[in-house]
Amino acid sequence: MSGRLWLIVEGQYDGDVVRDILSKHPDYHELAKRVEVIKPTGGTPNLSRLAAQIEKLIKSIQKQKNDCIAVLHDQDANAEPHRRQHYAKIEEVCRRHPQVVEVIAKDELEAWLLADGGLCDWLGIKVQNWDEKTKPSEKLASLVNEKFHLAYPGDLSKMLPHLDGTGFKMSKSLEVALAHLEAAPCVPKKKED
Repeated sequence: MSGRLWLIVEGQYDGDVVRDILSKHPDYHELAKRVEVIKPTGGTPNLSRLAAQIEKLIKSIQKQKNDCIAVLHDQDANAEPHRRQHYAKIEEVCRRHPQVVEVIAKDELEAWLLADGGLCDWLGIKVQNWDEKTKPSEKLASLVNEKFHLAYPGDLSKMLPHLDGTGFKMSKSLEVALAHLEAAPCVPKKKED
């Protein structure tokens, strides 16, 4: 039996991105249908709201036996030093809740999108690892605006259908995130042949 993936996110559209990535992956497309996204309240979700509300958000989840809880946020390695306190708080709270997995997109969630073969084909760029690059969100926004006159993230729904689920082959941080799911109770176990 498998359960829900309770996904606590820092950004407005992060849950949509994760659902689409999972839905295109051959091992996780069923899990994508059971993702429950939870965002910080009080305005547009962001890192500081996530840090301030993380404990309350975790406690608000009515977790069942086969459910999983994950907290997803960007690494933002080049963030201003005063913002590092938010990352430390999220890490500390996740450590205190052993049933919660902290999932970090290196450097930003957009690195996972830019590592996807289908999206790269649509954008007309070479597939590569964006985990170590600064501000992949700015690169993605520039590409979709330049090529298609779309706004990122506003027109995200026009981009996500182009994903083919291969981003984990190039993005180590996406590969690690998916590996966290392998042993999780919310993921159906693969049957041995």
